[in-house]
Amino acid sequence: MGGARRTGPSFFISHSSKDREAADELCGQLESRGAVCWIAPRDVTPGEPYGAQIVAGLERSSALVFLLSSSSNASRHVESEVARAFEKGKDIFPVRLEEIKPSPELELFVTSPHWIDAWRTGMAKAAEALIAASRAGGSPRPGAGAGRRGGRRVGILVPSVLLLAMICVFGWAAVYLASNPRERERLRGFLTGQKDEPSASVPAAPVPSPAPTASVVQAAMPVPEVAAATGQENVLPTELPRPVSAPFVPHYLETGDPVMEFVWIPAAGIWAGRYEVTNLQYRRFRPDHWAGRFRGEEMDGDSNPVVRVTAGDAAAFAEWLTRREAEAGRLPAGARLRLPTGEEWMLMAECGDGRPFPWGGEWPPRFGNVADRALARLSWGWAYIDGYQDGYALTAPVKESGANPWEIHGLAGNVWEWTSDISGGETAARGGAWDSCGEESLRCRTQVLLPSGESQPTVGFRLVLEPGPDGPAGTSPSS
Repeated sequence: MGGARRTGPSFFISHSSKDREAADELCGQLESRGAVCWIAPRDVTPGEPYGAQIVAGLERSSALVFLLSSSSNASRHVESEVARAFEKGKDIFPVRLEEIKPSPELELFVTSPHWIDAWRTGMAKAAEALIAASRAGGSPRPGAGAGRRGGRRVGILVPSVLLLAMICVFGWAAVYLASNPRERERLRGFLTGQKDEPSASVPAAPVPSPAPTASVVQAAMPVPEVAAATGQENVLPTELPRPVSAPFVPHYLETGDPVMEFVWIPAAGIWAGRYEVTNLQYRRFRPDHWAGRFRGEEMDGDSNPVVRVTAGDAAAFAEWLTRREAEAGRLPAGARLRLPTGEEWMLMAECGDGRPFPWGGEWPPRFGNVADRALARLSWGWAYIDGYQDGYALTAPVKESGANPWEIHGLAGNVWEWTSDISGGETAARGGAWDSCGEESLRCRTQVLLPSGESQPTVGFRLVLEPGPDGPAGTSPSS
């Protein structure tokens, strides 16, 4: 099995054929550190039944390592191998090749607390972490593999302790739910599936936030100055540069509560939406829209960002609002509301100084609504940013999602935001979401490409106001 006899931990490496190069690299790193590895196709004997060799390889290994990627999420072979390892009580260690979550089919079997991000640390460190986790005992499933780790006494003790723990947990839950009718109703809705998804067009399975692509849009515009809209309300910090004069535009458009506010970005020649579009504002356009729940958690609050809208839905809302405001005399001739371009979105986020994140240059975040301990406390919570707490498991009200120095909110997480950049049948989104836990997702220059007709519980949008040819209210931007 992979060369000379070794005495280190033994791993079965499960991977999609599309990730073979990464799998071979991990195998080499593990074996160079004394581990024993079983990996296909290297350890498959030609002419012998393939399925039987897979089972035998799992039997000889103390743990399964599976390379988690978009390819493995779609691989039935990987799912089958992970499920078989789970049934046999093997430790299961996911090694991510990109910032992605397991498919619902794989998520059922991934119970190990050891989360290894090879895409960020590299394969050498991933191999070291795997060996350390294996030697520490891994994360065996209750009652599974007990004889392998300690004989009959452990096999009897573990179920007994678990039974006692379950009795305590269910007793506490019964008392808590009896005194909390709202939580009792939310649990009932979650267990029965009632109103857990807005319509049949939304997938019943959890839809994770998309992983960032390598595509990065470079800013072609000069470094922006910024000013708040002309009027009594000017919340722009005094240390930031201000233009000598700014074109006039109403501070908000009367589209609902909260009102739509805008910030002038001279370098882009646009007014940027201070907040993401809310559920209430979008329902002025489509009264029957429901953002729904995600695994029992509400996302439909009036002041929360609208989600489960396609790029086409967002563009249609902008066109409708432009027409509505123009007919009401609240927009100057030629002005229009629309989705920002990728460059415009980046200008909003970078605040004119090229910062890597909307909050600055350091990690973890200083503000924003991302994967934090509030999300981790949920029973289905996935990875989260250690040492960060924003208080919201899912979407936050748009005014509570954190503002950059230009007082533009929600640029760090909350929801990915559709832009007007389209490539083929895909539209670019930016900014990360409430479940983003990696640095790459939250960088100002990162974009993801999503099918334009797809809607997700992690994707919404904001609008920008483009002045007419003579500038807002008939005033030239350069006046």
